[in-house]
Amino acid sequence: MKSNFSFSKKSSFLKKLLPALLALLCASFLHAESRTLQKLEWNDDKNVLEYKIELEDVLTGKKSFVTTSKNYAELSLPTGKYRYKIHAYNLLGKEAEVSDWISFEVFKASVPNIAEPQKEVVMSDSGNTFDMDVSLSGISSETKIELVNVESGERVKGRLIIDDEANQAASETSSAAKAEFPKIKEGSWKLAVTNASGLSSESTAFTVVAQSSATALPSKASEQAARTASENAPDGEITPDGEIAPDSEITPDGDITPEDTIAPDSENEDAVEARLADNENREQEEKRLAEEEKLAEAKRRREERRALLMPHKKPAWTLAGGAALVTVPYGELIDFLDSKVMPSLNARFTYVQPYAVNWKFGVEAGSAFSFAWRTTEFYQLNLLIYTPYVDLVYRHRLFSEMFAWQIKAGGGYVIVTETVDYLKEAGGRNNESKSFAYPFANGAASFLFLPNKKFSLEVGADVMYNFMKGMHTIFVEPYVSAGVRF
Repeated sequence: MKSNFSFSKKSSFLKKLLPALLALLCASFLHAESRTLQKLEWNDDKNVLEYKIELEDVLTGKKSFVTTSKNYAELSLPTGKYRYKIHAYNLLGKEAEVSDWISFEVFKASVPNIAEPQKEVVMSDSGNTFDMDVSLSGISSETKIELVNVESGERVKGRLIIDDEANQAASETSSAAKAEFPKIKEGSWKLAVTNASGLSSESTAFTVVAQSSATALPSKASEQAARTASENAPDGEITPDGEIAPDSEITPDGDITPEDTIAPDSENEDAVEARLADNENREQEEKRLAEEEKLAEAKRRREERRALLMPHKKPAWTLAGGAALVTVPYGELIDFLDSKVMPSLNARFTYVQPYAVNWKFGVEAGSAFSFAWRTTEFYQLNLLIYTPYVDLVYRHRLFSEMFAWQIKAGGGYVIVTETVDYLKEAGGRNNESKSFAYPFANGAASFLFLPNKKFSLEVGADVMYNFMKGMHTIFVEPYVSAGVRF
């Protein structure tokens, strides 16, 4: 079920909420559970923080509520009639708009059941249509019926006359005793019945004869009856038509001797074989339908389990970069450096679980680049500081999927390149440069804004404890960074 949705100053959400059944996944096959999955969907609006769906059972009046930040909701409802409306909440968490009630029905799907038709069906010579007695169940008013010619494959569409039409429901539980078709040619035909859910069945083959052709049948039947009576008469007995029983003959001396037994009617044998073949085909078709039903049920259960365990896959990777200011609140470097605040650039690469919803674990690798200096009467000391690290990440959702907070913990190395430029004669000393590295432990907390699946904005602070020999120092690095998600 899909509805258009819009929330803005110029146009009301109520005016654009047009209900349309998009994905009402509500088929419950034979012997399946009465509950299935349904999906209500509407157009998304970037100005909406979250939606609350108010759902009501029309028969009982019982209400339930579902809250989501997405533009759809997945439900599991039994068969019945329902209605719902959508409450939209803006970015401040206040209810902004409410839709009108939208009605829908969850119905049961069935494999149509066709009782075996008569072997021979007489088609009236009058009128332009052919009315045929049928016995169908497990159908609805949307069910389609066709006659299929066994030899040519020609298909002729018909119209079902549903029993108790006044009380028809969407569920495929109705029955029918008559169908109407246009006139067809004589021959061997089958009934094909297809429900709106896509489930179908076919009958065994039967013969259609015109009424004019059928009138000649009584005389043929009388001849057959007379022949049968004469065959069954005792030896020498006079049959009703005055003839001696055909299974006896009179010998020259006047005695009656029996003839050899007459061979069975080959037409009857063909009919028995055809019936057996039809029964075998019907059993194979029933087995095929049962197997398809079993596979469909297994697929539905897998999809339902996947929907519960991994509802909505999200981007797992983020590549981000930004700027920071590094401060030194503790340590020997406080009095050593000219500035207590140093500019810094940062880059980070983060991975988090793609399927989790409210909380996620992940890992982050990154680095910061900063610059510090010290100036005296005799020299200028410049420090290039490079801090690669690896952190474990815990992320938790705030308000909706657009917001989250994070905590991180890990460690890395402080790599320092020191350059000394002498400003005056220093007893023969020359300018020099050297590098050294020391480990550090790291912790961080940050706030994430995720406007969509492509971009992210992070504001936070890193705290690093540096194990520099003789100069243990704490660095605090407030930062902001923007990233691309994929």
